Amino acid sequence: MRNTVIGLVLVSVFLFARVATAANPGDLDSTFGDGGVVFENTVLDSDSSGGTGDLFKKLLIQADGKIVAVGVWQYSRNILVRYNPNGRRDDTFGDQGKVFTDVISYSDSTEMATLQTDGKIIVTGASDGRRFRAARYNTNGNLDVDFTNNAAAAYFTNSPREFYGHAVAVQPDGKVVVAGNCGDICVGRLTSEGLADPGFGGGDGIVTIPYTTFGGDFAHVNDLVLQPDGKIVVGGYTFRPISEGMSDVDVFLARFDSGGSLDNTFGEGGKVVLGTGAADLGRDVILQPDGKIVIAGSCYDNDGRGSFCMFRVNSNGSLDCDWRLLFFCGIELVTFDLHDEGKAIGLQPDGKLVFAGECALPSRETNVCIARIRSDGTMDSGFGFGGRVSRQLRSTGGIHGVMSLARQLDGKILLGGGISLAPQGGPGVSFIARFHDGISIPPLGTIIGGCTSVDRRCCKMEHGICTLCVPRSSPCP
Repeated sequence: MRNTVIGLVLVSVFLFARVATAANPGDLDSTFGDGGVVFENTVLDSDSSGGTGDLFKKLLIQADGKIVAVGVWQYSRNILVRYNPNGRRDDTFGDQGKVFTDVISYSDSTEMATLQTDGKIIVTGASDGRRFRAARYNTNGNLDVDFTNNAAAAYFTNSPREFYGHAVAVQPDGKVVVAGNCGDICVGRLTSEGLADPGFGGGDGIVTIPYTTFGGDFAHVNDLVLQPDGKIVVGGYTFRPISEGMSDVDVFLARFDSGGSLDNTFGEGGKVVLGTGAADLGRDVILQPDGKIVIAGSCYDNDGRGSFCMFRVNSNGSLDCDWRLLFFCGIELVTFDLHDEGKAIGLQPDGKLVFAGECALPSRETNVCIARIRSDGTMDSGFGFGGRVSRQLRSTGGIHGVMSLARQLDGKILLGGGISLAPQGGPGVSFIARFHDGISIPPLGTIIGGCTSVDRRCCKMEHGICTLCVPRSSPCP
């Protein structure tokens, strides 16, 4: 009996050691950066404890696995940093891995970025009195002077002056689709040379949709995705005052045909407005392989408590009743603490959704939080604790702001954003954190997620998934 008890104790100790040291889905990956995190103080390299208002807004994964982080430094100026897959800065890019750019003026504001199939980087935002601009960078970090006929940046001649380019995507033919706010909602398209596309809209390359089209006094664009048939899906939220001090905020999706007209086969007149009855913010949009569309963000109750929330619609814009929240179709909520904000979502090859954002703590600081949800809308209990992960990235705390989610070619999860250096906010540092996902990469030759072999490469990434894989000796189509 005594020997049996000793044996059980030893087995228990062994299992505890395995649990304590094994890399489980949702754990930080200690092989990346410093203990799973890269902190980037883009000005004071010798002292990463300082802060200059740095924020990574978008993470991009190149075909060779390198990571391009795009954002702002000193609150408004453009910054691009490229890292090797292990989180070490790539010194072959720019100056010691960094590119600082004032494309037009000191007041440049980066909003979004994407990769072309040739590896060039397109960054959109606003400059010079909040005028839309798009810039393209070569793979070494230099501005591409062939874009926009040697001009500093691309812009639409007839667009409203105050046009923020919040979302961007590249079509298979190389044309660049952008969307944002311009006093209304603007959707535009540039040719591969960075010129306004005369085949889009009224011939000037831009379409303007009044805010009132979505039933509100204001609407904000946050993301767009391109369908395989060339249609454009734009998502965000719409705002409508309903009484003194009270407003109705709802999520919206709009779909445009390849020429820029609202697609009447989607929702009502090309648009869908969704809500839970209080305040709902749509921030990130993904297109599933089956054609369903997910828009993710935050939903708040009447007391201001926030949750991660997602809405899923069918390809015609109707709510997908495979997801249900009580009596409501097409809605899923994920709660961590009393005030949660969902920011970015990604799709795994197995159909699971990875949803990231921030969770508020009683100290008024925030954690980075990640949820993983099965395709049927239930939480994935094999990820973190009950499908959830919540943690601080700095031992000294601070307010964590998640802006972007990406998946590396080996399936690991990257989050990018910034951390303020004090609970009350203020200047901070940018970060990239990498988490294990526990997903087995499909075998060589698999179209989705199978570009990890030395003899294959990825030509197109969408939300962290390789959707076009070719032999390394072949050119991208």
